[in-house]
Order: sequence, then structure tokens, then C-alpha cells
Amino acid sequence: RTAPICFGSSLYMTADLGVSTYDAVALVLSNKYKIGRFAIIRICTDLVCVILGVILFLSAGNTVSSVPTVAGIGTIITAFFMGPLIEFFNQKIARPLIAEKTSALPGSAVVWGYPACPDFYQTASFSCNPGHP
Repeated sequence: RTAPICFGSSLYMTADLGVSTYDAVALVLSNKYKIGRFAIIRICTDLVCVILGVILFLSAGNTVSSVPTVAGIGTIITAFFMGPLIEFFNQKIARPLIAEKTSALPGSAVVWGYPACPDFYQTASFSCNPGHP
């Protein structure tokens, strides 16, 4: 289940069609502030959310033995693999696809009817360069 979500996330992030608030945290920290690679930052943000969820769950009076009902093995696997899989799909599929589509349109930076690099994303320091790691 994680791989299709990561593939879709990779496509909409790379095509600059917008990102969710949660996805933007890792993007801003990696692209604007250059703290580290997106995959590593995404693992950290996912793990922080899982840990905070467990803390809130326990603080609500639930028992430690019932923690797997809110943070099971699937949650842990997803927390560790979303970032690396999104980065993998960015490098192997999304960026080459965007580069191919933009190079096929001479003098145009429009991909699938959308600007390939709108000014908003440049000012927000998001990467509009398909070759950017």
C-alpha cells in the first residue's frame, strides 16, 4: 500500500501541482534550509508524528498494551519507507518524465496544462529543476 501512495506523491510534488502541509515540512527543510536529504527528513517527521501520536494516546488514559491499535507494524514500516520511496520515484520516474515532457515542448515550460515552474514555487524555494536531487 505504501508504494502507490509514494508514487502518486512523487508525481504531484515533482510536477509542482502543490503539496500538502505535511509533505511541505520535509520539502522546506530539505530544499530551503538545506538541513539534509528529503528522505531522511521525511523519516524523521514521520517518526515524530508516530511518537507524538503514541504519547497523546497514552496521555488520554490508554494502556501501553493497546498502543499497537494506533501504531502498529504498518505505521512503523510506512514511517521508515515513505521518504526513501518518494525520493526513489522522484529520481527514477517523476523527474525524468517531467524533463522529457518539458523538452518536448520547444520554448514552452508547460507540463500537462500547468506551468512547469510557477513563480510561487521559486519564491518558496521549491525545486522546479527536474534534475535537482
